[in-house]
Amino acid sequence: MLIAVGLGVGALWVRSLTLYIVHRKVLNTYRYLEHAAHYVIGALALTLLIGLFYEIPEMYVGLIGLLVIGAAIASSVKDKSDADVEKI
Repeated sequence: MLIAVGLGVGALWVRSLTLYIVHRKVLNTYRYLEHAAHYVIGALALTLLIGLFYEIPEMYVGLIGLLVIGAAIASSVKDKSDADVEKI
């Protein structure tokens, strides 16, 4: 029962975060964020497969996601600032 409640709360949080992102048009500002989400899902799938044979600490799996998302945000900000400089 506790796991079901935790999954429900997590799903609601992700849904509300997604709605916030859509309503605020965040993806227009961070244009590489959607691609990074797909890469993180692929990396998670890969680590799950590798985890069948080798022990992978959870910290490394989380860091992979943070690094990919962070790189996407940094690239989006850099790309936007480069586009703003070209307008001048």
